[in-house]
Amino acid sequence: MFKLSRNGTKKPSELTLDLLPDFGPLQIDDYSDFLNKSKEYFLKQWNTPFKQDQFTMKDFVKLKLIGSGAFGKIYLVQNRVTQNIHALKAILKKTIVIYKQLEHTKTEKLVLQSINGPFTLRLNNFFKDNSYLYFITPFIQGGDLYSHLKKNGKFNEPHAMFYIAQMILAVEYLHHLDIVYRDIKPENILMDHTGYLKLADYGFCKYLTTGRTYSLCGTPEYLAPEVLLSRGYGKSVDWWGIGILTFELTAGFSPFTENKP
Repeated sequence: MFKLSRNGTKKPSELTLDLLPDFGPLQIDDYSDFLNKSKEYFLKQWNTPFKQDQFTMKDFVKLKLIGSGAFGKIYLVQNRVTQNIHALKAILKKTIVIYKQLEHTKTEKLVLQSINGPFTLRLNNFFKDNSYLYFITPFIQGGDLYSHLKKNGKFNEPHAMFYIAQMILAVEYLHHLDIVYRDIKPENILMDHTGYLKLADYGFCKYLTTGRTYSLCGTPEYLAPEVLLSRGYGKSVDWWGIGILTFELTAGFSPFTENKP
């Protein structure tokens, strides 16, 4: 048993039953126990097909378009019954096929439904229709870390340490579940309204229990040498990504951006 607390109020929580709070700081009294419970929860979810929820778009009110890309759009929505606010990612099926992103989409869904960490995004609901797949996640209203970095130019050391510490815990959590993230960068990190971070976008993740993987994927300026050399790699590539992120947050630019030292 481990205890979680938010805003000074402690309560016991069984990870196999309860989801963590969406936002804000947490106190985890026994981190080893937390990781062990997390692995139990992960394996249960990973090995259990995620049932499609009985939702349609008629169950939600679109409040605002908050993002768009080649594969679809992200909306701020409100559940008509519960009045809860969510982020809804609508992915156009035909673009998944055209751009050969079926495996990445399946991986993202499977990882999102299986994780429940303090600094990782999770999947609350999933449904589909003839044209779209719909991912419903908590709405993280602070935007991505990249936007904050560009606004500030760079972060001072205390702020950078605060953010990097959270991403170290996020990576440690994923690695304990045998998940290699493979695409750490500010654009994939969301900030909630309390200033805490959530790692998002799990399309490049790899479930790797033994051995190495050889896939060339990620963002060029963040790729570890072993990825570029095609010699096979494991979880260490995420620590390389953390190093690049640390440099970028404190310097204001990536160390391997063209025309930069």
